[in-house]
Amino acid sequence: MSTVLQLGLHDDFDKLAQTITTACKTIDMAAFELLVWPSLKSLRDLCKHTHSTPENHINSHGPLFQGIIASYITRFVRLEPARPTDWKMSRKGCSNPSCDDCKTLDRFLTHSSQQSEPFQTAQHQRKHLSNQIFGEMNLGTETDESRSPHTLVVTKTDKRRRDEHGRWRSRCWTATKQMQSLEPGLGALLGGRYEEIAGLGAVKLHSTEKDIKDQGREPLAPVQQQQQAASNRGKRKAEDGGDGNGDGGGGEDGEDAEEGVGEWNELGRWC
Repeated sequence: MSTVLQLGLHDDFDKLAQTITTACKTIDMAAFELLVWPSLKSLRDLCKHTHSTPENHINSHGPLFQGIIASYITRFVRLEPARPTDWKMSRKGCSNPSCDDCKTLDRFLTHSSQQSEPFQTAQHQRKHLSNQIFGEMNLGTETDESRSPHTLVVTKTDKRRRDEHGRWRSRCWTATKQMQSLEPGLGALLGGRYEEIAGLGAVKLHSTEKDIKDQGREPLAPVQQQQQAASNRGKRKAEDGGDGNGDGGGGEDGEDAEEGVGEWNELGRWC
């Protein structure tokens, strides 16, 4: 794309930009990573040298960047997994009409608010119940051996969604890193849509902040805020005599540098 502009083929560039924007709605994500992001970076660099004001950035190429990045976020990051509205689950009991334990199990599973059910029964029945729910991620079991016969306690969990949410946050982090690679200048190119796109507003649910706090994690920071934090850490390392690789730093044995690396890794893991 940048080559077409450098040759002064503005009409051809507009057609190419429209084609690419449309293709990004269906293009394979591997091709997106290999071809589209590098092209955006090259075009961003060219924009910095050919336009003197943010307004020129937006008017000339803003819609292209907005359309492509918005498609990437929608298709790659995807919508945040929602919390369940109730605890109702599908039946797992056997088809034997005389199995009272499985009838109780099914009543428990289909109940919208009940989260646990104890089964004080013989060992072979506890094993039977365990087999019925084997492999269900959102069900956990433990055995209370304080009484005889022992009690199998079945508990509903949110593990599947929590695992999905962790993968979603990982994709959010990847998208944020890609957008960081377009700084400085991304704010000017996204214009009034910066918070919507760079803040991943199209794929976040309103419950995100509460959900993150419930899991003991830090919320995603806007692209520019994360980039500034990383820059500040680098400056602190340089001022303290560190080499940026965790060897040195301000405190003994490079404690400051290690602290910076640890914070960055934590963001990378969860964001």
